[in-house]
Amino acid sequence: MNTIWHRLQKIQARNEALAKVITEEENTEIVALIRSYPVTLENLQRVMEGLRKGEVPFPMNENREANDEDMTYENHD
Repeated sequence: MNTIWHRLQKIQARNEALAKVITEEENTEIVALIRSYPVTLENLQRVMEGLRKGEVPFPMNENREANDEDMTYENHD
């Protein structure tokens, strides 16, 4: 029984470490995405407010060519 408990603790610790790595990677992707758009601090604030409200307004640069990835919205319901 003690061996099972020890293995379970090791697995939980590993899962927590992996969750931290995933969060760091997601944050890096978000920063890269934001930096890829010509966004002012004011527009970034609007985006963050929209995210908090469940809306995602994102200022698009009119001169930038739109591609499928720019126009895709994923619904994770």
